[in-house]
This record gives sequence, C-alpha cells and structure tokens, in this order.
Amino acid sequence: MVNKNVFDVIALDKNFNVASLVTYSNLQWSRKYHEAGTFSVSVLMSQYSSDWKYIYTKDRPEVGKITQVNYLTQGSMAMIVLSGYFLEKELDDMVVYPLPTTFAIEGQESEYYADSILTGQADWIGWRDTADVVAHKFFNAFKSIRFQNYEITNREKQNIQQVVKEFGLDILDGTTDTQHGEYKIADHNRNGEQLGWKCYSILKPSGASYRVRLDYLNSVKYFDVIHGRDLRDINEAGNNPVVFSSLYGNIRNVNIVKSVTDTKDAVVQYVTDSSEPQPSIVLVNAEPDAKGRFLAQSIARTYSQYNDNTFKYDAMHDAGNALADHEDVLNISFEASVGSYEYMTDFDIGDLVSIEIPEMDISADARLIGCYEVINKSNWSMSLEFGTPILRR
Repeated sequence: MVNKNVFDVIALDKNFNVASLVTYSNLQWSRKYHEAGTFSVSVLMSQYSSDWKYIYTKDRPEVGKITQVNYLTQGSMAMIVLSGYFLEKELDDMVVYPLPTTFAIEGQESEYYADSILTGQADWIGWRDTADVVAHKFFNAFKSIRFQNYEITNREKQNIQQVVKEFGLDILDGTTDTQHGEYKIADHNRNGEQLGWKCYSILKPSGASYRVRLDYLNSVKYFDVIHGRDLRDINEAGNNPVVFSSLYGNIRNVNIVKSVTDTKDAVVQYVTDSSEPQPSIVLVNAEPDAKGRFLAQSIARTYSQYNDNTFKYDAMHDAGNALADHEDVLNISFEASVGSYEYMTDFDIGDLVSIEIPEMDISADARLIGCYEVINKSNWSMSLEFGTPILRR
C-alpha cells in the first residue's frame, strides 16, 4: 500500500471559495461507511481565520464542515484545533416526519386544520423498491420541509395566524453507482427518523451507502448513492482480490473481540394490542446449536382474510431481523501495513474483502466500514474497521 502521507488541505469559506491553504501539525481524517465521518486539524493560531467554514482536500472524496473550534495555549504557543463532520451529516438536519394528523379547534370540532408540518412532496406513507431508488425517494421528499405554524391568538373567536417558512438542504439529487453491486428490495416507512440515518439504514443491507459530493469548480453539492466492490478472494466479478492476513504481514496491532453476551437464538412473540389475553408464540431458530436464548417481541394482529370476526397473527413478522441484531459479536480492527495494497485504488471504504487470521482460526469476509488516518509531523498511519465478518469457519 502506497504511503499517502501528504494531504494538500485548504480552508473554504461559507460559499466554498478558497479562504487559505492550511499548514497543519496534526490531521485526523476518519472516513466511515454507514455513518457520517469526522475530521480534526490542528493549526497555529496565527494562521486561523474565522471565515474558515469547510476543510477540503483533493486527496479524499469527503469535505469537512467545521462545527467546533478549540483554542489551546501551551507556554508561548497558541493553537487552534478545528473539528467537525463530513457533509453527509447535513442530512440529519432534516427529519422523515410521519404523515400529518389533524386536530379540532376547541369549541369548533367540525373544522379541522392541517398539522404544523405540511406534507409537501411526500404524500406516501412508505415506499418499496430497490434500495437505491428508495434512498433517492426519501432524500428528495424530505430534503426540504415547508413549516406552517398556526398561532391561535383568540380561542373564542378562532382567529388563526399562519406563518409559513421553507427549511431545506442546498444539496441536489445526484447519481447512483450501478457498476459495483446490486441493490436489494427495500421497504421503508416514515417513522420520524433523521434523514441521514434513514438513508444509511435503507442502503446498508445492500452493501451500499451515500456520499455528499462537492462539485468544487461550481460550488454545488450532490447526493450520490455509492456501492462497495466485491474484492473477496472468491469474488465472481473478476476484481483483483484483497486479503488481509497475518500470514501476509500486511496487518499489525490486531484487535479481535468475540462475545456471546447479547446473543439470542429464539423469540417469544406476544400480542399487545388486545384487551383479551393472547397466547404467546415461541419461535426457535432452526440452527442445530440453538440453545434457546430467548428474545421477547410484540407482534401485530390483523383481521382474517376469510372471516372478519377472527384475527390472525403475523408470527414471523420481523423475527429474523430481531435475531439478526442479537448474533454473536465478532469485531476486528487492525492497522494496515504499507506496501501490500494501494489505498483507494486496490481497496477503498465500502469494499468487501477477505480476512485470514489463522492463529484465531478466523477465515472470514467483511466489509470495510471505517478508515481512520492520522498525520502527525509527516508520519502517516491508518487503522481499518470492518463490519460484522461473515465467517467461513
């Protein structure tokens, strides 16, 4: 892996114009795949200016938004540490609000007024399609919200003042990566989540994510759906495989955590929306080594399609997903050694790679979900974080 230990960093003002070149003493660039990444950069106080709003480098696809300024002194030296999130975090300024409800004005129950947040483009409750389509759909529907506030100034006369204001993101809808992988079917509802978190949750099961891309020359931001490559040693896409292994000497400072503390392999389901006692339904995982470590889960009852006077129970509703959240935990992190693969060429964040650690009898495939770089006085290091490995043995 080539040692890319030189970052050319510039500070941008609020309009994405160049404010200054940045000469830093320490830079931390933490890229993440299923959540917004973070950064930190230390500079001399004499260099810093308050018009710095963003940190940009042509060497990485992310753009940092400064959200914290830390002033430090040590003896006669004054430093500024700037930190914040990458632009993907801006989506969490918006919320995936449920469909508006109505309410009756006191003493005038026949008249109803819309709730304070208007529906805007999102007149649907849920959306089902491939994950990339659903993510774009949610982004476009909730990247702006028209807020209408009703102020009741005189309840007896029912005088109503309406204040309408538009809130939104200055991010345009962008592209979808269809080259590196397929997208699973996603079925998502509007439940009040933050927009960024919602888009991550839609794309994650497909091995995909999103990025806010800055068109630097035109000062325009775009919402792009991205997909990791399959770089396993058994991949069928014809990609050059990437294998991290203690045998190859391309990993060091390995940290492996195996835990069964929160493991569950069986579900007891029960009905909560009934005044009459309802029998619980026990679902046990079919795995041969299931031990009956139970998880409680409520289920919904619905009217029978054949007889409106009887109920049926969706006994399998979300049971598989519930158990998937309580599997054995295997966390693996390590530092990548220079000279094996070229970062951002041979492999990049989001890619699915192979891991071989024979001393722990681990042979697995895992998605790279975190790349954490530190540059300190021209010394560069990077540690890698992987999602839950899929064990082969």
